[in-house]
Amino acid sequence: MIQADDAEAPHEVPKDAAASVAAQNAAMLNALPFADTADFDDAARGFLGSIDHAKVVSAQGQGGLEPGALQLPVRK
Repeated sequence: MIQADDAEAPHEVPKDAAASVAAQNAAMLNALPFADTADFDDAARGFLGSIDHAKVVSAQGQGGLEPGALQLPVRK
């Protein structure tokens, strides 16, 4: 099997988006809160989310940890 080098491969020029696609993208840009970066900041620190009323128990379903009982500060 022979592979062509990237230098030999034909390069396609990207096409502009269709007007309908550009309009839908613009509508989403205006509808979603892109200025609010809190979720991105949390994710960058490794926080992915939480589960309300979560409980960690043993394989037998006993004991465990209830994170809500710890009363950790919650960011609003």
